[in-house]
Amino acid sequence: MTPTLLVHSRQEPARRLLRLMLEGAGFGCRVLADGDAVLDALEGAGLAVVVVDARDPDEEGLLLLGLLGRRFPTAMRLVLHVGGARLHTATGSEERSWETSEVLGPSPALPSAEELAHAVRHLCAQAQLAVLRPTVGLA
Repeated sequence: MTPTLLVHSRQEPARRLLRLMLEGAGFGCRVLADGDAVLDALEGAGLAVVVVDARDPDEEGLLLLGLLGRRFPTAMRLVLHVGGARLHTATGSEERSWETSEVLGPSPALPSAEELAHAVRHLCAQAQLAVLRPTVGLA
C-alpha cells in the first residue's frame, strides 16, 4: 500500500529541496506550487500524504490545510512549521507533533531528510494499522 505523496510549497527552492530529500529517502513524489493543483491531484488518488509547507508568508498553506480537512478528511497531512523545528502530522483520526533535533537539515528552515522520512513512514504505518484496527463507536 504505497500512498500518493504530494508536496505543496509556494517557494521553488523549497520544492526542489523537499523533492530531493524525499526521493533520496526512497519516496516518489509530486511537487506542486498551487493549492488547487493539490486538491485536483487528490481526486481519486486513494491513500495520499500531503506535505504542506506552512512557512510561506502568505496564507495559502493554511487555507489548503483547512480545505484538506473538509474535502479529504482521510488524506494524511505533514505540516512544516516556521523555523523547521516542529513537524505536525494528521491522519484524520489522530494528530501528532514533535520537535525535530537541534541539528537541522540542509536548510536551516527545514527538518533533516531523516526526520522528514520518519514522519512520512509514521503516516504510512498509521494508514496500514487503520486497516487492521476494528472500527470503534459506530453502530
